[in-house]
Amino acid sequence: MCTWSIRTCAIDNAGVSYTNSISAKYGDADLRWEPQQNRRLMSCGFNSLAEYASLYVQPTTTNPTWPNSKQLALMPFTALALPACYALFNSGSYAPGPAKELIRATKTTVYTGYRAHSPLVWDPNFKAWLYGFLQNNSLAQQWINGLNNAYFIDLNVDDADFLQGFGSDFKTVANSVASGGREQPHLAWIILVTPPTQMQNTEFAVIYTDTTVYAKHALMNFLQQRYVAVAALNLAWGSNYSVFGSNGGWGVGIGRGSLGLFGEFLDRQPTNRAWADIYEDAGTGVADSIVNGKVIVKRNAVPQPNHHWGDGLEKDVMTMMNFRLPLNERGTTELYSFAGYSF
Repeated sequence: MCTWSIRTCAIDNAGVSYTNSISAKYGDADLRWEPQQNRRLMSCGFNSLAEYASLYVQPTTTNPTWPNSKQLALMPFTALALPACYALFNSGSYAPGPAKELIRATKTTVYTGYRAHSPLVWDPNFKAWLYGFLQNNSLAQQWINGLNNAYFIDLNVDDADFLQGFGSDFKTVANSVASGGREQPHLAWIILVTPPTQMQNTEFAVIYTDTTVYAKHALMNFLQQRYVAVAALNLAWGSNYSVFGSNGGWGVGIGRGSLGLFGEFLDRQPTNRAWADIYEDAGTGVADSIVNGKVIVKRNAVPQPNHHWGDGLEKDVMTMMNFRLPLNERGTTELYSFAGYSF
């Protein structure tokens, strides 16, 4: 027997004026109001909750103000983990270190399009963060082992807001006018052109102790299995690689192996794509008049936008040496070393 899950996303209060209205009716905007939304959803034919549902509608939540501390209106639900966002700066320290990211590491002269994020899912810290979150985060343990955990039906791992490389975005609508989505790069191409090592990510203020970009190794293994010999790959691609580990730096052949040398000087100015905050009133109760993210009439002293969403100033110099020398004809055993310096 197949049962369809009919659900809606993001059951929560939203906005100051709406929160004030429901608080006036129900006495609050969470403990009383949100269970009532479950009853309302079920009366409309919905049978489960999708991701981004408030904790106060989830059946695993407990609160001493409820009878027996239990949720009053139980509905099956989908939880959300978001490792593509939080693993990049190791939020909660659930992994030994942060996972790397592919898009921002590519040179702006090579990939000139819109730059969001795509996590390096082959990075051991990506898996470690997700496992650590599920095993040690109190909310995750509440979903898995808590009261009414039988209502926990699945885990949505990520959100497209934190992923790039899967085709065009959906069109968006602002002021009743549809705008086209952004064309996104193919992740296989990004893996080809991204550097083989990363030392730091200034956006998230993290330094990598393990500099390996594991997607490069996964791609190399895939190509070795598909083409077997470098000559076959060169024939198919019209390329002139010497080994499967070739990359985009300056390199020289050394016997069966190769020595790659890399350098980069980066001088990137800050960007800010944040809009003005329509709720900012500086404690006066009077917000600015804002249209399409721009202040039309200034009514308080707080500068707009009051937050930053974009890249910070980044200046650095990086160098890298990568050496590999297969010790037998088949390349199953090799001598490998790398070194780098940056400031």
